[in-house]
Amino acid sequence: MNKAERKSNFDLMRVLCILLIIMYHYTTHNGYLYGNFRPQKFIYESTGIWGLMGVIGFVMVSSHFLYSTGSFSMQKAMRVIFETAFYSTSITLILFFTGKIELGGDYLLRCMFSVFCRQYWFLTDYVIFYVMSPFLKLFCDKLTIHHHKWLLVVLFLITFPSREITHVTTFSRLGVFVYTYLLIAYFIRKPDNIFQRHYKLFSVIVFGGIIAVVCTFIYLNKITFDNTYLDWVNDMTSITSTTMFLAAICVYFIFKNMNIRYSKILFLIGGSTLGIYLIHEHDFFHYVLFDNILRRGQVYSMTLGPLIYFVSCIGVLIGCALIHYAIEFVFRKTVYMLSDKYLKSKYKAFDVKYVPGQTQDQPA
Repeated sequence: MNKAERKSNFDLMRVLCILLIIMYHYTTHNGYLYGNFRPQKFIYESTGIWGLMGVIGFVMVSSHFLYSTGSFSMQKAMRVIFETAFYSTSITLILFFTGKIELGGDYLLRCMFSVFCRQYWFLTDYVIFYVMSPFLKLFCDKLTIHHHKWLLVVLFLITFPSREITHVTTFSRLGVFVYTYLLIAYFIRKPDNIFQRHYKLFSVIVFGGIIAVVCTFIYLNKITFDNTYLDWVNDMTSITSTTMFLAAICVYFIFKNMNIRYSKILFLIGGSTLGIYLIHEHDFFHYVLFDNILRRGQVYSMTLGPLIYFVSCIGVLIGCALIHYAIEFVFRKTVYMLSDKYLKSKYKAFDVKYVPGQTQDQPA
């Protein structure tokens, strides 16, 4: 797709999702807001609870393109594995040589094989999900639309509501990724679905309802000192919660229906989200960044804390994007150029390009 044809709606969605993840890591991810009952808490909570919705949003964008194109590239999978190992190892060594951390040899070895050692859970699950994607497409295309719909209904009922009702998760996070692919495939196969027709109404209800309930729980926790309410907030904002999944569906349709002309800035930042995630969510650098550099503990007690919080999160996004872009530029001129030259033929043996014609089933 050339620049004249390309739209930046999904690039903008990627940027929003990574910003929501950063805000989540700044606030609710490490429990900093527990016991903090200043008025600003409502601002932090209502804006910082969407991180795992952002994760699902990324998977939805990937699923949209993976199903639409039916392609799999071993070269892309290898680059994700390589970049994850590079960032994990490099950041660890920098922190060690600057005296920020103590370093054991076993941890450095885990950094070098970070995808396989779950140093970043999202990347490990994503690589497995990406390898599975051609088989998932084949499976979806073999289903009738009717059977596809009822499979989604059954899997949804046995997966997502269980978190809020029993506090127990039925599926793993990888299972949620697979379910997300099946759902996006159904939306593409049946364009005139209920979410497409009513996504604006659903968005108002879902986002308004989540914010209202979360703020109510925070207030009840403040006046009763019962942390059960905060546990309910955690259940509502987990990656396997009904609320976050419905919110991600709304975000997907909002951006899918946008008509945004190609923007090079959005393209560059949207294409840097892997690096942004790998840098700011490193096991040790996460705390150096948010606690020592951005001093979030002190920010929470400031009157202008919310403003500083928003500016800091945007600064993390832009700063990490610039670092990633510079590193990616060097890689394209060195590592990737060599790998393309000597290994491309081997990669192609594993590549898949499978786009069969749509089935002729009657719409359900």
